[in-house]
Order: sequence, then structure tokens, then C-alpha cells
Amino acid sequence: MRASFELPTNPLGRYVNLDAVLRETGSSAHLEKLHIGRVPVPAFLGNWLVRLGIAHLQSGADYSASADLVKQVRARDGMLQVVFEWSDAAAGELKSALVGAEEQARWQAYQARLVELTAGAGSAPPVSLDQLLVPMLQFAAQRAASASATAENRAVLIVLAFYVNGKGLVALAPQARDWPQPKQRVVTLAGRTDSPRHFMISAALAATAGSPLSDAVGLYKELDDARAGSGFSFNDIAADRAGTRFGVVAAGSAAGADKLRRAMARGLREPDLLPAIKDLPEALTQAEFTRRYGGTGQPAYQKMIAEIERRIAALPLYR
Repeated sequence: MRASFELPTNPLGRYVNLDAVLRETGSSAHLEKLHIGRVPVPAFLGNWLVRLGIAHLQSGADYSASADLVKQVRARDGMLQVVFEWSDAAAGELKSALVGAEEQARWQAYQARLVELTAGAGSAPPVSLDQLLVPMLQFAAQRAASASATAENRAVLIVLAFYVNGKGLVALAPQARDWPQPKQRVVTLAGRTDSPRHFMISAALAATAGSPLSDAVGLYKELDDARAGSGFSFNDIAADRAGTRFGVVAAGSAAGADKLRRAMARGLREPDLLPAIKDLPEALTQAEFTRRYGGTGQPAYQKMIAEIERRIAALPLYR
């Protein structure tokens, strides 16, 4: 086995090479030879370090089930085969590994704020997205006095994205099952119930871009899109792209977070988040979409996308 790893800044170099020879021994693999860079490491020492690392994982509450997942590692026909046994406990622990304790504490704080905003007896009428988003971002601005504004805004977007989509944070953090739960309200954007779902998930994706958490959020977006089955919609694309722009402004940089704070001070409402989309074609079957636009790479389609981008870019928040 040969691998190269990038190192933190140090006087010795940017990378270290690992060269190891392993022998299959029942349920695990045994090191016969190990070089770290040009330095040979005695096999007994390498195996002791491996056993020590596994024992450390098994003793920790956060990773014990995950460490026990792997049952056998073997080489067959030029391939490395890993046999593992899945469990609900391991699933929960792996989800927890995506989200650190500090981030979970942020989510819990914003979940509590969401509980306050959605409280009320009996059936409640639909609520517009700005009626939830703006108060939560204002709460984030208060908390950011002693923390990172982008990190606080990112937490708001994640909490609200999973609320609007009816998922709940349990999908990402099993501990959230024990937190107070907000009352489920119908959320609208531009008078639609699908637009806030597209807007918020896209905002959360943009805010978590490049992290493992982004992949998890993206998975739920793909599942929702697959279940919708309502035909092709330029309205959905507009909500997706506006949400992406909003996520970049809110959590992409300190300058963007400050711009959002100033916009809220002036008063932030639905028309500031999403441009007019009522006239955009939607509910197109595959045949109708192909007949009218030819395909996603064709001029007619690109013209529609350019018009959507023009409308979004015209909003002051996204300039």
C-alpha cells in the first residue's frame, strides 16, 4: 500500500509518503513492512500503533460502534475488499461525526428560536419565509458579537432549510431528537410552497460548500427533487439559484455577512430574496420541454437561464 498525505505547515516539507506491506490474518491485516518517508518503522511498532488506535476509537463514546463496523479486510484478485456490518447505532455516530459539538450547540440555539417563532395554539396559517428567516438572522447577528457571523448565519440556514423541507435536524444530528421541536407550519415564498424548499436547501448547500456536511444536505435535496415528479420548472431553477446567491452572501465571507446585516437594518422582505417568477414556464413534461427548448445546452434554454440570472442579479442584495 502506497499513499501520500499533505502535512500542516512545518519545516520538513509539505507531504509525507507512506509505504506499507500488509499480510492478511483472519479478521484484520498485519503490517509486515512500514516506511514513513525514508524512515523504516519496525513492523512490531507499526502493529502496536494500529492496535492502540483501534482501542482508542472503541473506548470513545462517539466512535465505538463505528470502529466495530469493519469485520474483515482481505485482498482478492487485485482488489482490497472490506467486509462491514451496518447498524443503527453506527449510523447515528457517523452522522454525529459530521457535526462537531460547537456546531450542534449553534443548531440547538436556533432550533430554540424557531420554536418561539412557530409557537401558537391550534392550526396556524401559512407563514412567509421572511417572517422566519429575518428574525433568526437578527438573532444570529446578536450572537455573532462573540462569534463568527458567517458560522452563525450558516447554522441559521441549515436549521431553517431542514425545517422548511419537513425533515428536522434529526436527519443530520441524532441528538436533535431530544431538543424542543418547532411547530410545523406551511412556509411560502412568492405565494408558493415549493419555492422556499428550493431556496433554503440551495442556500444551505452554498453555505456548507466543500464540507462533508454539504454532501449530506445535497442528498436530501436530490431525494426531494426525485420525489416531486411534477415536471420541469424554471420557477424551481430561479428559487435554487437565488437561494445559492443568498447562501454565498450570508455565509461566504465576513463582508457578505455584513452586507446582509445592513440589508436587514433597512428591512428585508420576500421581494429582496427572490425576483418575480410567476411568468416563468413550469410543469413541463419531458416531451414539451424538448419541443420548446431543445435541451439544457440549447440556445432557447440558455436564454431562459440568462433571464433568470438577470432578474436575480438586479436585486440589491445580490449585486
